[in-house]
Amino acid sequence: MKKIVFALGLMMGFEAVATEAPEKFQNPIFNDMLYSNGNRPFSHDIRVTPTSITDYDYPETSGVCEYIVEDEKGFLLKCQYPDFIKGYETYEMFYARYQSDFTNVSGKKWCEVWNCSFEVKNGKIESSGNNAPISNLSNVLQCDGEKDTWKDFQDGGPKMNCLDELKERGWDKYIPGKWEKKINTWQ
Repeated sequence: MKKIVFALGLMMGFEAVATEAPEKFQNPIFNDMLYSNGNRPFSHDIRVTPTSITDYDYPETSGVCEYIVEDEKGFLLKCQYPDFIKGYETYEMFYARYQSDFTNVSGKKWCEVWNCSFEVKNGKIESSGNNAPISNLSNVLQCDGEKDTWKDFQDGGPKMNCLDELKERGWDKYIPGKWEKKINTWQ
């Protein structure tokens, strides 16, 4: 009987640890300065940590965040924006995919870092803001072997879908609510 109680205690302890933020974060996007490439609406120069988003172009839209989950190419945070709209809360997903020549003349490839925002309103989940991922560029991340967003795709770039990216990682389970709106694809 003692062994069963001990085993149950261990299992419950492992569950609690799984939901806490790790001591060391594996994702190189954390603390990297992400630069707006200036070609897409709503892109800003930002720095993201496991507990914050600092927007250098619009400081009032900086957020205080709670770490949820990460993998080697992305992460999900739950953020509030106290200087923007009181009580405004979103789930922010950042992920690296594709590369780009920032200036279109230097030949240097920058890694594209995409951002998707999700809101929960009255128990319903929808994409926030422009309903499409926002791209910034990282000089730190290595995207060797990734396709080029401007040269390797026809019709102006890859088709990106926030909900598909979220589900592909299995992270949709972390956002409580019912999906109501179809999330548009960015192109």
